[in-house]
Amino acid sequence: MSSLKSISLRFLKCSKILTISCFFSVFIGTILIVEMFNMSLNASASYRNSIKSMYGDCDAGIVLVR
Repeated sequence: MSSLKSISLRFLKCSKILTISCFFSVFIGTILIVEMFNMSLNASASYRNSIKSMYGDCDAGIVLVR
């Protein structure tokens, strides 16, 4: 385990730019995934609201699934 630690510390010292860009890429990717999920939830709610405003609350032909 100590050799792995020394290798990782040596890598961090040698290639700081690569390490920072990798952390930044993972951070941006995580934010994008969370935002895509959030946008899909908002789009679903917006679709339900627009259908409800267009047709009202009649349940004859429209089934809204949560």
